[in-house]
Amino acid sequence: MSKEQNMFYGAPPSIYEKAKMLRASMTKHEKILWEVLKSNKVLGLRFKAQHPIHSFVADFYCHKLKLVIEIDGSSHDTIDQQSYDEGRNFDMKELGISTIRFSNSDIDNDLNHVRDRVIATCTSLFENPNQLFTPTLKGEADLNSQNDLKPPSGGLGVKA
Repeated sequence: MSKEQNMFYGAPPSIYEKAKMLRASMTKHEKILWEVLKSNKVLGLRFKAQHPIHSFVADFYCHKLKLVIEIDGSSHDTIDQQSYDEGRNFDMKELGISTIRFSNSDIDNDLNHVRDRVIATCTSLFENPNQLFTPTLKGEADLNSQNDLKPPSGGLGVKA
């Protein structure tokens, strides 16, 4: 598998189209975090915005560290969305991809803390490349251990 194929984890053309659409209509909070991440501003790492991965579009992705960063709005507070997010986190982990999540209020209230958490996560992944980070239910990444996520009951409910 080529590097490009691996970077997209077999994403179909429909996911590339969705990613293109999402890049053109990023939310306010995604734009704010993108200003922090773009142009290799975090430890010289390249992050891509609205990046296709398998059947998903990640808000931000660093292929070198296999790290996804997600920004969650209020729609992620519902039980159905939390279940979907758990399934997506499980799928990412199965692909060997770490995930950290932030809420819109994290971006609004303490962008420096968000940046510091991204840097700490990236640094830890540099130091421990086989460690996977996965978010807890409240959106905090478990930076101390590997979480064993289980797929939600009733299947993953993968959305394209």
